[in-house]
Order: sequence, then structure tokens, then C-alpha cells
Amino acid sequence: MKPVQITALLFLAALTFFLWGLSMVAFEVFPHRLLQPVIEDVKAWLGGVDEGEQLTLGEKIGADFLGRDTRYAHEAPAAEKLGLELQSVTDPMGLLADSKHRLKYVSNVSEGYFVFYTVLNLPDAKFAAVVVSARGELVNVIPVPEAVHDLGQGGITEDGNFVFNAGKRLFVTDACGRERLNLADPGVDFHHRTSGYDNTVWVWNGNKAQLFDLTSGEVLKQFSLIDLIGANEHTPIFEARLTKKNIKGPTGQWKYGNLRDDPDMPLAQIALVDPFHHNDVDVLSPRMAAQFPDFDAGDLLLSFRSINLITVVDQDTLKVKWYSYGQFSRQHDPDWGYNGEIIVYDNKSHSTYSRIISIDVATKHVSELVNGQPLAFYRFAGGNQHVHTDGRVLFNNGAEALQVDKEGELTFYFQTQNFWGDPVMITTVRYVTEEEYGEWTADCQS
Repeated sequence: MKPVQITALLFLAALTFFLWGLSMVAFEVFPHRLLQPVIEDVKAWLGGVDEGEQLTLGEKIGADFLGRDTRYAHEAPAAEKLGLELQSVTDPMGLLADSKHRLKYVSNVSEGYFVFYTVLNLPDAKFAAVVVSARGELVNVIPVPEAVHDLGQGGITEDGNFVFNAGKRLFVTDACGRERLNLADPGVDFHHRTSGYDNTVWVWNGNKAQLFDLTSGEVLKQFSLIDLIGANEHTPIFEARLTKKNIKGPTGQWKYGNLRDDPDMPLAQIALVDPFHHNDVDVLSPRMAAQFPDFDAGDLLLSFRSINLITVVDQDTLKVKWYSYGQFSRQHDPDWGYNGEIIVYDNKSHSTYSRIISIDVATKHVSELVNGQPLAFYRFAGGNQHVHTDGRVLFNNGAEALQVDKEGELTFYFQTQNFWGDPVMITTVRYVTEEEYGEWTADCQS
């Protein structure tokens, strides 16, 4: 065979494999199902791990192969602006003996515990939750197994279950670190904030909100965004991001009846890309319901970042009971407050600082709990807070977490540093009282 023929054959073979590879990804032809986990890993690696974050190929290589986790590194502007002198968290039990990361803090309080979801690069887990006492002692480390690219945001349920939702995995432990639920499948997409009580947890899975039983792993209840939109014809607060083109069929000329008749209709058929960016589902527990006489236990507080909207809906009828629009910008983590107000992490993404606010349910009056300007607090996307009964507010700011009192004075500060001394990402924060933590961990030795 002549060299030119060999070259032509090699070219045709290469072209065939190239086109086959494109078809496998685009049209899911064989062997897409076999290689899907690998494909998803590569896509996640190329796409970065944080909203709004894009890294160069060199930065990705440095992060994965040279030991510098650039993808998770952030600045710590609050520590610099406040001139904080950080101390090292003590580790009397050697819980981080196998990690090159170090925990730093400043504390002006003497009681309680702080939980942070962060990057630790342990041998068996990239991410973990750490529990640090107000006195700066490392109390517990709960690793997240097999979560390679994204820690997720998750949350902590009222009864002390730690929920991690790292993309294709929903992993739940109790406060002792004992596994309660471990679900993983290429077809799922668990994301953003979770909540729960009485051994259940609500979580967003793609465009569906699902209620899981932590004992059986069973889905007890679920609804889709299509279900939610279709149930609220007379409260049309979701329409702003839905298509209105005059084209054939229900795609453009949709009606609420179309959605109720076909609840399995893909959201993409009637909506712009990422129309709502649903980023929280927070259930009203019986314990908190007394603070909210206009609502009922089981009602769901939902957040939609793309349209600056939060709502309260009945989890059975999906009817909107209350909503607030435009009093915040690209918000995250609305919570049921201890004084009957709703707390919101107001990113103010297109401003110069973020803030934490409370909203009076009856009047919709906004009060500012944390003004981010003097604290160098600004988070374009992501973030959560926890307000204690005495008014202290704990919140994350990228790679750092701060707790301030009602006067805005710092009471606690925390950051994780990698081997290079870079502060690294914190996605979730929670303050726990001595009494609460004692209840959560009472049977850890059993």
C-alpha cells in the first residue's frame, strides 16, 4: 500500500472516530452510557466549580496536578480590611493529621459550635464539614466521599443531619458522621440549599423539589417547576422569564391549562435558559410555625435568583401564599427567622457589597442586619447565613466566614487555608448552641 493511501486511511479513521465521539456526546449513541461518568467528570473539570468562575487550562492543571487548588481559592478581604490576627484552630484529636490544610480563626465568644463546609483534601475525600468550638478547638470532621469537583451547598436539618448535595450525589450523615443516605446516579442533579426535620430532607433535583425519607431513602413527595407554575395562574409571578413567541403549538403560545394537562412538559419548551435559578427550598417546621401565624407547618420558602423573587407555597396545593420581589438582587438562602421574619442573603451582585436582610412578613418592610460595606463583604453568587436567637449573624464570604452581633461587631471569624496559604472556599455555615450540639451527638458512642 502506498504512503498516500495509508495517510488517507489514517485520516478517514481519525475522522470517523472524531465524528463518532461528537455523536456520542451530542446524541448519546453507544458507548455514551458506559462512558457517561467519565464524560461528566471531564465536563465538570473544564467548567469550573463555582458560579461565575472560569479558569484557564493552566490553572486547572495547577489545581489538579501541582497541588494548588486554584479552583477553590478565594481572597479573604474581610480579614485584610479588619486587620485580623488569625490564630490556628487546635486539633487535639489529630483529625486533620492527613490534610495539608490549616484552619484559622478569631473568637470573641466562649460558647457554642460553628459548622463549615469546606475543602480539606483528605486522602479519602476532597471536601468535608468541620465543627469548630467557639474556643477554637476542632471537634469533628465529616468527610464527603467521592465528591470530586463540587462540595455543593446542602445544609443542616433541624434535627442535626448534615446534607451534602454534590451534583450527582446526595449524601447525608448525622452529626456523628454516620451515613444516613447516599444516592448517586448520572441522571440526577442535586443542587443548592436543602432543609428538613423529623428525619426528612427537601432538596432540589434538577427542576424538581423532592422530599426524602432519611430512614428508607424513599421520595415521599415531589413537584416540578412546571407543576408550580401551572398551579398559580392567578398569581403570575413566574411569567417574566417564560417565552412569548408566536410559534406553533404550546411552546410559545402556552396556557396554564397546557402545563396542568402535561406536567411532564420540559421547562425548556416554554422558558428562556435558566429562567428562575431556583436555589433554595426551606420547609417551615412545626417548631418554627408558631412564629408564623399566616403560614402552616410544611409550607415551603423558595428562592428564584434569576427573577429576584422569593415565595412561600403550600407543599400540597403549590399555591403561592406570599411573595417578595425586587427587594433584593440575585439572592440566596431565605430562612424562617426566629422572630417571625424572613432572612435573606442579598448578594446585590451588580453592586459593590452584599448584605443580610430581614423582611417583615406582614408589611414587607426590609431591615438591614449586616451591611457588607465596612466588612468588605461581597459575594457575586452563592452564600448562606444563620441568624442566632440573640441576633448574631453568621455568614460566608467566599473563603471566609464571619459572625457579627447586632451592632455589627465581629464575634467570630473563620477561614481554611491550603498548603500554599491560600484561603479556600466555604459554602455552608451554621452556628449550633451547646445544648443543640449535645442533643445531636448524645449517642455518638453507641
